[in-house]
Amino acid sequence: MFYAHSRPDLPKDKWQTLEEHLAEVGSLAGMFARKWDAEVLGVIAGRYHDLGKAQDDFLKRLEGSSTPVDHSTPGALFVKEQFSQRGKDFEPLGMFLAYPIAGHHTGLPNGRDASDHNLFTRLQKTSPLPPHNLQQVAHLLDISEDALAHQIERLKRDLGRYLSKTPPDLTRAGMYLYLFVKMIYSALVDADFLDTERFMDPERSRLRGAYPPIERLHARFFDSMERFLEERTSHPSPVDAIRGEIYRACLDAAREPQGFFSLTVPTGGGKTLSSFAFALTHALTHHLERVIYVLPYTSIIEQNADVLRRFVGDDAIIEHHSNYESKEEVHGGVASSDTYSEAELKRQLATENWDAPVIVTTSVQFFESLFSHRTSKNKKLHNIARSVVIFDEAQTIPREHLLPILRALEVLVHHFGVTVVFCTATQPALNKRNDFDGIEGVREIIPDPHDLARRMERVHPQYVGLLSYETLVDSLAEESQVLCIVDTRKKARNLFSCLASRISEGRFHLSAAMCPTHRSEVLRRIRETLSQGKSCRVVTTQLIEAGVDVDFPVVYRSIAGIDSLAQAAGRCNREGKLEKGRLLVFELEGEDVPNIGDFRPRAEVAREVIRKVLRNGREDDHFLSLRSVREFFEHFLWRMSHALDKRGITEKLKGVLRDIDIPYEDIGKGFHIIDEPVISLYIPYDERATSLLRTLRTEGPSSRVMRSLQRYVVQVHDKAFQKYGEMGVVEEVYEGFFALTEWGREHFYDAEMGLLPPTDTLRAEDLIV
Repeated sequence: MFYAHSRPDLPKDKWQTLEEHLAEVGSLAGMFARKWDAEVLGVIAGRYHDLGKAQDDFLKRLEGSSTPVDHSTPGALFVKEQFSQRGKDFEPLGMFLAYPIAGHHTGLPNGRDASDHNLFTRLQKTSPLPPHNLQQVAHLLDISEDALAHQIERLKRDLGRYLSKTPPDLTRAGMYLYLFVKMIYSALVDADFLDTERFMDPERSRLRGAYPPIERLHARFFDSMERFLEERTSHPSPVDAIRGEIYRACLDAAREPQGFFSLTVPTGGGKTLSSFAFALTHALTHHLERVIYVLPYTSIIEQNADVLRRFVGDDAIIEHHSNYESKEEVHGGVASSDTYSEAELKRQLATENWDAPVIVTTSVQFFESLFSHRTSKNKKLHNIARSVVIFDEAQTIPREHLLPILRALEVLVHHFGVTVVFCTATQPALNKRNDFDGIEGVREIIPDPHDLARRMERVHPQYVGLLSYETLVDSLAEESQVLCIVDTRKKARNLFSCLASRISEGRFHLSAAMCPTHRSEVLRRIRETLSQGKSCRVVTTQLIEAGVDVDFPVVYRSIAGIDSLAQAAGRCNREGKLEKGRLLVFELEGEDVPNIGDFRPRAEVAREVIRKVLRNGREDDHFLSLRSVREFFEHFLWRMSHALDKRGITEKLKGVLRDIDIPYEDIGKGFHIIDEPVISLYIPYDERATSLLRTLRTEGPSSRVMRSLQRYVVQVHDKAFQKYGEMGVVEEVYEGFFALTEWGREHFYDAEMGLLPPTDTLRAEDLIV
């Protein structure tokens, strides 16, 4: 008798048999893969994945031996041999399954590379499984020839979509195979994990699933929406009628066939609720399983998730971003009821495989899951199939990976039952054109976006050119209520210091150098000051453009991409209470746009668009019009056409059809949305933060503590962090978790500007303890 898993609290005759485990994993993986008509492949992957446990050496390991046993490669060898024996047509299916089986613990391998753990090298080994060892599970290894023939015809049909073109579209064909195998891998590793958990930790397993279905969420949402709209009619704003039009347009479009959609709505048009109404109705219409809301910034996830919770309840929405990731990978532990409440553990478990009906996540989580080779990142991938995916602020899709991202989204839509919505005020011109290999067939939800933009114009944009710090401060001081947005923390700090020397009251600073609790307090004071009609002058970085709801009559914005200028305009006359607010775009004398990411090239293209608009002098046009936005993105993508696939992923995938040599590990290691390392530094900002850090120090990380501490974190670049360490102002509270010391809090965290940059010298009085 061979076994899959043992438990120290159970006698050997109660261990999980290999037969039971393979059957259960095959059943689960098949059910997952059924969503894209690949059930038989899921079943085979599940039934074959642990055949390597049918060895005496593995049984000895379960009985206490410390000798390592490779139990993944034998299953990959077996599936390759079985399919090769069936004939040439079946050989590719064997290879497609060998990748997931070989990598179900250590991650998807490369086909070929210089290492000894690549798939092709492993498949040259001799199987350690004597035929009689498989007698226990022999009845699980017979697969219907008809079912396999169906898969072959399906793959030929799907690949024919790309290979029948002249010339053949090898890039899209390669991406299809890349994701097809990854989807099988996802179904396998999630099924394997779930069945193992069911045996090893039944209490934890019990907490999974049991979410309300889409039908119930749809009913809840529209009941809540009806009450919300009734409340709004009692005190409407000038733009509420237009928001109603947007909402109705989304409901109309939701009944259309699946595919790509765009929702082009100016900032302040209520696109969060309208896009969610589209998603729920579309999911109900097409029997889809979930809605995935993808946002560019962690800072706005809680805000958007809270909005959705008010309409559908707390039992269906899972937030997943870096602040919610389990620390078990760092510390080698397993989340359990000892450190998590039952509700917290349920939420934590759902972030592993996205089995909840509504997921609110970041673009980092979403895209890195598409391209990662790691097991933990791939568990959720199969649950993207048969879903509605909304990309809010779609213009922020990372440029350096744009081409592989677009190719992957096409595969998800055309082959895995996904509907994609690009939602933004400034659509990033992703449609296919002669000079850009974009997406075909994107349907706009708004009947006439240009008319909508014209009717929602609440701002008069002006380009005022070069300004010195002194001139800019004079201009800000002359305004009673004004917002000024610059592109770096340093500029915000310098400008605010100049302003503070002139004005003692009604001045505010916002930047990511302030922990979220600090920022929230300042934002609350800003809103109170504005509502009371008092003087309010705010200097901030672009973080205020990420969904922060404030309304100023005048906004100054340093030069940036047209999309960023439009976001700044969304903080000006937001509720339409003035005939027109004023947006003034400026450039600081002696300061250049930072050469970080796309800041500088976006600003350069924006200058060109602005100059062209000013030269033409058309009364019906300005540099924030949809015409200017489209021109900006088309020109920007053309200029950066050489840099839309930083890691050459699409080129690597062109050759995978030759011998199914897929570089999963290389692609996974090379694909990162955030390349520059940052470190979370916790700030003992108030008594609550100090108490939480004390708990972290004594008890270690738990979901409750780490979630609460996210309100007190500032992200610090590696070099700055090293400097703080040399100065002795940070401490390691627990392994891998760092905080400002109390002395550091006193001297390096300013009440108005937050975390101050490290300096080489300190004032003499700072050294007095």
